[in-house]
Amino acid sequence: MGSRRALRSLYLVSLVSTLLAVVGFLVYVAVFPSHVVLVEAFIWLVEGISFFSLAIAFHIASSRATMYRARFEIFRIEVLSTLFLSIIAASIVILVVAESLHGGKGSTPIILSLYPLASALASYLLERFLHKSMHYYEVRLVSVRTVASKLSLDIVFELAGGLSIIASNVFHNAAIETAVVLLVGVYTLYGLSSIFLESIYYLIGVGPKGEVERIKDKMRQLLEGDPDFKPRSFRVEMYGTFGEAEVWIEAPPHITLAEASFRSTEIARKLVSSIPELLRALVIMVPRNKASTRSLRRAGKAKRVRGRKPRHYNRAAKAAAGRGKTGGREAGGQRPEG
Repeated sequence: MGSRRALRSLYLVSLVSTLLAVVGFLVYVAVFPSHVVLVEAFIWLVEGISFFSLAIAFHIASSRATMYRARFEIFRIEVLSTLFLSIIAASIVILVVAESLHGGKGSTPIILSLYPLASALASYLLERFLHKSMHYYEVRLVSVRTVASKLSLDIVFELAGGLSIIASNVFHNAAIETAVVLLVGVYTLYGLSSIFLESIYYLIGVGPKGEVERIKDKMRQLLEGDPDFKPRSFRVEMYGTFGEAEVWIEAPPHITLAEASFRSTEIARKLVSSIPELLRALVIMVPRNKASTRSLRRAGKAKRVRGRKPRHYNRAAKAAAGRGKTGGREAGGQRPEG
């Protein structure tokens, strides 16, 4: 039930972001071709795309499609859509910034400053709503927190856009808007480039290095408490927001196959239940090298000791027999005749 409510929260934030982007585009087309309004609309479009892709991934993860025999490559749909849309959004933002640098059509009417200022308020409210809903439903996905934190950064640029429109009208200088459009455009392109690179990493299966290392550290922390089963190596393959892990664990050499199978299943379930980004964990048990080496050495020493003792006893028996024969001859030589 909690996952469904969290999913509805993501869809709601994505819908609101997309509607605000549509409002910005309509203002640009129907009221005044303001570059500030257009760039702000594209920022909302990027937010809507990000949250919608997260919602799709979360929907797939919480459905029956992710049973044990499912093919997790279906999550690459999220990556491909995000990659395609980020390229389109970046191209349009470059065109808008280039057009603003060649000269605009004067200062934006001061009434249109309400759009970026209202966008700043909407970003704050959505960030608070998303933070509370994800925390309440115990959804701790790093990707969700990253996009939510980006909303708080957007507040600064949205406030700057609204204030630039006011300043350009007060000082009758449209260059103020152009400078802000350039600044916001660079910020948007930076965010889109980050999304593009992350999508490439997800597409080839390795995932962003920081995200993969964070998951590995979490796995190490979860497996530190058991001294009998020590992790040897970790492998994490990301298909998008979610992925699967492969863990090699050193087990005591004296356990049975049934015990190893039971502990492997127990550890895999612990990892999947504790790390929300993991949908599957494969645990491979291998004998502990040091323990097996020591046992072999001890076995070799025991064999050598058992092998020397018979030779030692045989030599002693032969010596005793030899001394008896010699003594007999000597005694016989001294025995008086008769």
